Amino acid sequence: MSLLASYHRETRSVAFSIHQATLYIGLMTSGVLAAWSLGLLGSWRRVFMAFGGAGLLLGLVFIFALREAPDRAAADCGGRPGLGESVAAYFGNPSALLATSGFVAIVFANNAYLFWAPTFMAEKFGIDVGKAGGDTMLYHHLFAFAAILLGGWITDRFVGRMPRFRLGFQIVALLCGAPALYFVGKCGSAAAMIAMTAAYGVFRGFFEVNTHASVFDVVPARFRASAVGFMLLIAFFVGGLSGVMMGSLSHCMGVRGFELGFALMAAAYVLAAVLMSVSFFFTFHRNRIRE
Repeated sequence: MSLLASYHRETRSVAFSIHQATLYIGLMTSGVLAAWSLGLLGSWRRVFMAFGGAGLLLGLVFIFALREAPDRAAADCGGRPGLGESVAAYFGNPSALLATSGFVAIVFANNAYLFWAPTFMAEKFGIDVGKAGGDTMLYHHLFAFAAILLGGWITDRFVGRMPRFRLGFQIVALLCGAPALYFVGKCGSAAAMIAMTAAYGVFRGFFEVNTHASVFDVVPARFRASAVGFMLLIAFFVGGLSGVMMGSLSHCMGVRGFELGFALMAAAYVLAAVLMSVSFFFTFHRNRIRE
């Protein structure tokens, strides 16, 4: 993300949206590809070795193919910062931490959704778990794919005139995504649940288009890569707990536990929106980086 940012300023959100959209393509197609690979290779061990080997080869290509934008490297970076400088630049920056709170909420909800949504739908409506997996993953990621591409275009159209637009766009996405998450758990029919998973995907996409860009708005260029690392560290440490939470609730309460879990995910969205609003109204203007 830091590398992409070095090539894109006015078109940063569009560039990030295309990058993130490829994740959704992978999530939508990986199940089919894995099943085809299993039939071709004959065992899951070989499938994992093939996927891992492909990743290693792609990584080797990246080592030689990816380069920092030459006109930005000297101007923006100003030398390699030490670890202490990077820690201070991120953890001493209230706007960066407040923006990260939204990412934490997104990962918290996404992890639980990916782990448990198919099982929840299958148990609540008495349908095959394979069909439930397709219904909960395909439409959600398809709508997220469309939303993130649209969101990138919308953001780049307005952020030049309204520097806080990215942040405001994310806050609205969280506030609109919260009821969608809540009703994923409370819907009375499979069709209604699928519709809510699609709505959740729309607002997830609108948020994720600016996940990194909103932090880059308040962190100096030479600290961007470190900021991404810290964001991921915090978000996936906290977000990884949601799958355990949902599993524990469902184990103790059955379907009712799943419903409560989705309500808690919605509450996390609202809390993150409140925290990000503190940056929007009080700290962003002090920490904003003018490129």
